[in-house]
Amino acid sequence: MRKIIISFAFAFVSTLIFVSCDKDTDVKVSGQFVGENERLILVEKLSPVGSMVVDSINTDEEGTFSFTIKNIDKDCPSFYNIRTSTSFLPLLVKAGESIKVSSVGNVYNNYVVEGSEGSEKIREFNTLLNKFTISMDSIMRIYDKTSDSSQLQMLGEEYGNLFIQRKRDAIRFISENANSLVSILPLYQPFSDGTFLFEDADDIFYFKIVSDSISKYYPSSPYAKSLRRDVERVMGVWSADSLINSSARQVVDFPEIEMKSSTGRIEKLSSYKGKVILLSFTASNPVEVKIINRELQELYNRKYKTNDNVVVFQVSLDTDKVQWLKSVNDQELKWISVCDFLGADSPSVGVWNVKKVPSSFLISPDGDIVGKNLSTLELESNIDQLLANLQ
Repeated sequence: MRKIIISFAFAFVSTLIFVSCDKDTDVKVSGQFVGENERLILVEKLSPVGSMVVDSINTDEEGTFSFTIKNIDKDCPSFYNIRTSTSFLPLLVKAGESIKVSSVGNVYNNYVVEGSEGSEKIREFNTLLNKFTISMDSIMRIYDKTSDSSQLQMLGEEYGNLFIQRKRDAIRFISENANSLVSILPLYQPFSDGTFLFEDADDIFYFKIVSDSISKYYPSSPYAKSLRRDVERVMGVWSADSLINSSARQVVDFPEIEMKSSTGRIEKLSSYKGKVILLSFTASNPVEVKIINRELQELYNRKYKTNDNVVVFQVSLDTDKVQWLKSVNDQELKWISVCDFLGADSPSVGVWNVKKVPSSFLISPDGDIVGKNLSTLELESNIDQLLANLQ
């Protein structure tokens, strides 16, 4: 699978991002670092191209300190670090905040922050990362000391499962904080040496979702503009088939599907352009397909059945018309169900490069294919974000 090239000008790995705007005001910061031998701390302002020390403070003998960050725009939060020689404490500051920080021992691993919602969200994400880092380190220590092939295989599976869980939690964090600049944090998070959580071709969807959301809430942010330019660059470099591994085009002219529905009506996929479309490929027989279809049905009935801006267009790869119609009726499917009874020989299989069922593609109102084979949880959060962008 092709990878996302992490070459964004503001690669977010070991540092944060500074956003500067107009209408400056002040943020007060006070705190105490217990167990930190060094008295000098630095205040860094972080930008897309690097960091710059804007202040330096000496703590007293008990490790307490205070300072004021000036020139913070009222409508545009900014990223800073409070740094010692061995560690740092990240902040996302908003104009008018009065922030209190404290730590015992290593600053980054043990800090607490109050009075700043954005900074508290960063702390939440860091706590999540630390949990996985401990688990990863534990697996790798055992892996390096064993030569038993069966144990190595088991450890490899555990490591893979850990990656999956970590990415799911990162996606959930993005979804829950889509209206905040902290939603960029997972996008540039390394998983291990040389790899990132979000680097597969399909992951460009999450970069695009964050870019669209940040641009909506912080339109004057240079970071939002920079992220949007980079997303457009990546989307331009990759042809549409890199997202769906086919010759199908990804932008406006997604491959057409024209088939007769279970109600006898001729349905065209293109006729629903302008809406959020979930294109689903399924079949009647496999039990696992029915289970996944039921999960999708529960989500659709609960949340989107009455929403005119959401369309489920489901193509069945059946060859038996009676069996297909019975399956549609038995499942009480309320979305668009179509079939040409050609099974794997259906032209739709070729143009959409369907290798297995179930397979699904999420299509934005602009006609972009923005997701493939998303879980129910991912699907819900992504549809909600696309609908929010329509408003």
